[in-house]
Amino acid sequence: IHGRVVNSYGAFGTGAYEVDDGTGTIWVVSNGYGIAGSGSRVGVVGRFTSGVNFGGRSFANAIMQTQRPHF
Repeated sequence: IHGRVVNSYGAFGTGAYEVDDGTGTIWVVSNGYGIAGSGSRVGVVGRFTSGVNFGGRSFANAIMQTQRPHF
């Protein structure tokens, strides 16, 4: 997925960020691949999954990142 980051949180390379690709948004969960900052454009490679819990938050649908984001 490619798009603009509209929301993000986390620290030390672990967290989640929301990407808007122009058709809608989806959360990307990153565990050690870095966190993209709000407003940045990214390309993300990962695995789609449902029912993700991360950092005390629940995401109905998300992408579990499998590579560093492409800026």
